[in-house]
Amino acid sequence: MGFVLDASGSMLERLGGRQKIDIAKEVLNDFVGSLQPTVQVGLWVYGHRRGDRAFQCQQIELLYPISAVQPQTLRERINEVTPFGWTPIAKSIELAARDFRRLPGIVEVMVLISDGEETCGGDPVKAVREARQANADLTVHAVGLAVTPETRQQLEGIAAAGGGRYYDASDAASLAAALAAITRPAPAGPAG
Repeated sequence: MGFVLDASGSMLERLGGRQKIDIAKEVLNDFVGSLQPTVQVGLWVYGHRRGDRAFQCQQIELLYPISAVQPQTLRERINEVTPFGWTPIAKSIELAARDFRRLPGIVEVMVLISDGEETCGGDPVKAVREARQANADLTVHAVGLAVTPETRQQLEGIAAAGGGRYYDASDAASLAAALAAITRPAPAGPAG
C-alpha cells in the first residue's frame, strides 16, 4: 500500500480552524498505528520543496520506501512534511507506480490524498491508465480533502481509471473513514 500525499501550498488552507495538512498528518499518523507490522507501506509526497514551478513540479519524494511498516519511523517522515508549492499529481503517480513495479508480490494499492488539481501540466488520468497497463494489479484510490467540484471531477477520474474509488473528506473523521474503507477487506462472496 502506498500513500501519495499532497503538500502543495493549498494544503496550508484552513478547514474547521486547522490547516488541511495538519488534518492529513494527524489521520495518517493514527492510521499508521493501526496497521499490522507485516503490512508493506510507502509514502510519496509532492509540493513540499521550495523553488520555482519547474523545480517543484519535478520534486516528488519517496519519504518512506515500500517496506514493512515501522510506525515510529513513518510518523517521523509524515511529520517532516511542510506544504509550499505546486501539484504534480501525474508525475507522482508515475513515480509511485514505478516503485510498486520494482517490488512484486506486495498489495498494490495507491491512495492519493489531495485537495487540488494537477498544476504542472500532466494528465493524471492518463498516468493512471498507463500505470495500470504496465501493472494490472495496481489499484488507485483518491481522497479529496475539502475539494471544489472541478477538483472532485479530476480525482474521480483518477480513481475510476485506477479501478478504485473516490472518497470525499471534509474533516479528520471523514478522512479517517475513507482510509478505513479503502483498507477494509472485501466481504466474502457466497459459499459455493
